[in-house]
Amino acid sequence: MRRRHFITMLLMGLFCAGAFPQQIMNVKFTQSGNQVIITYDITGSQPGQTFDNVQVFSSLDNYASPLRSVRGDIGTVTAGTGKRITWDVLSDRESLSATVSFEVRATPRVSKTAAPASASRPAPASDDYWVNIPGGTFMMGSPENEPQRNPNETQHQVTVSSFKLARYEVTFEEYDAYISGTRKRKPDDMGWGRGKRPVVAVTYEEAKAFAESKGCRLPTEAEWEYACRAGTNSPFYTGDNITVEQANFDGTEPYNNNPRGRILGKTQPVGSYAPNPWGLYDMHGNASEWVSDYYGLYEPGSQTDPKGPATGADRVRRGGSWWDNGARTRSAARVKWDPNKADKILGFRLASDN
Repeated sequence: MRRRHFITMLLMGLFCAGAFPQQIMNVKFTQSGNQVIITYDITGSQPGQTFDNVQVFSSLDNYASPLRSVRGDIGTVTAGTGKRITWDVLSDRESLSATVSFEVRATPRVSKTAAPASASRPAPASDDYWVNIPGGTFMMGSPENEPQRNPNETQHQVTVSSFKLARYEVTFEEYDAYISGTRKRKPDDMGWGRGKRPVVAVTYEEAKAFAESKGCRLPTEAEWEYACRAGTNSPFYTGDNITVEQANFDGTEPYNNNPRGRILGKTQPVGSYAPNPWGLYDMHGNASEWVSDYYGLYEPGSQTDPKGPATGADRVRRGGSWWDNGARTRSAARVKWDPNKADKILGFRLASDN
C-alpha cells in the first residue's frame, strides 16, 4: 500500500509534488537555491530494520525514473527519524516539465526468515550480495498462446538444483576494480557514468573470466529463467504485462499492444526498480545478461539441470535491456548473440553453486 503526500512548490517556474510509500513518514520539502532538501522518517517492522534501496524518483507523464543527482540518506538506510536527502535540480533538469511528481521508495532488506513468495515456493534466503535460489521444477519456455512469443521458446519441464544468484547485475564499480592495474580492456560506459550502473560492452569471455576470478560462474539459461520467474508462469514476473515504472526497457514498443511508455536511452543504476518476488533486481530490462549456454533449440522432454548444447557458434542473452522492446524482456525470451560482440545493451550477473 502506498500513501501519497502532495505539496505544491514553485521551483524555477515549475510546480512539483511528492509521492511516498507507507514506510516513509513526515516528509518535508524545502528549497535552497538550486537544491531541494527532502527530510523524512522511515519506519520498519522492527527496531533498527535496514532498507536496502531508498531512492528518489521523478514521475513525468506518469512514468517514474530515479533521480541521479541526490545524496544523503539514500541507498542503504536504517529505520529512524530525521533522514535527509539533497537533490541538485539543475543536474537532473531533463526530468522536469510543467508538472512533476516526486516519490521516495524504500525496499526492506529480505531476511533469511522471509515470508513465502507464493503458496507453492518459499522465498529464498539472501544476504547483501547473493540470493539463495531453492531447487525446484518449472515449465521453461512459453506456451503457444503467449503473445509475441518466438518458436525457439518451446515449453518443457525442467528441474533445477539449488544455487546462488547475485541480487544485482555486476556493476562498473566491481568490474573497474577487477581490471585496475592490469592490461585488461576497459569497457566503454557510453558517457552514462560508471559506479553502480551495470557494466556493459563486455564479451562473453570477459564476463566468464570475471566470474571465474571471483570463484563464480555465469548462470545457465535454465537457472536464469527459473530465478527470473520466481514461481510465476506469466510472461513477466509482474504478470501479463510490464511497464516502464517496473523495468528499464523501450516503452515506445510495449508488450502486446499495451499503452506506450518512454525510452530512457541508457542503463540506470542497479536496483532502480522493484525486485522480483525472490529479491532479484533488473531481471527484466536495464542490461541484458549473458548466460553460459551455447544457443540451440531446446531438447524435447523433461530435463534436470540442462546446460545447453555442447558446442555452437553463438551464446544466449536473457532479460532484455533498456534498448529492447517489451516482448524481449519476457521471462521466456531468448536471443542468440555473437560471444565476441561487446554491446552497450549487454552485461551479466554472477551465479555460484551452494
